[in-house]
Amino acid sequence: MNLKSIFIGPFTFMKLQGIVRNLESRLEENEISRIIENNIFISLVSNPASRIRYGNNPFRNLDNINLVTIDFDFCNKYIHKPGHLEAVILHEVGHILNEPTTKK
Repeated sequence: MNLKSIFIGPFTFMKLQGIVRNLESRLEENEISRIIENNIFISLVSNPASRIRYGNNPFRNLDNINLVTIDFDFCNKYIHKPGHLEAVILHEVGHILNEPTTKK
């Protein structure tokens, strides 16, 4: 199982393919499955504004999605340590996977 499908758009995957491979090699199969099952997607944005084009809509037939956006300009300017961006991505994914449930 691979994580390529959660990275929205060819630009996102192209820019983050090394990170995708690192995450795939470090995560267990059940962790990757959990990310995919929770409809978590990742996309790069660029400031001050971005347009994201979907060729094949990855959200079709999904009731909801969890979209993690990464500011590409900020990362280029401030994140230079190996593994730091992977940690940022996993931190945001962790917020989604460990979101407390509220009782109504």
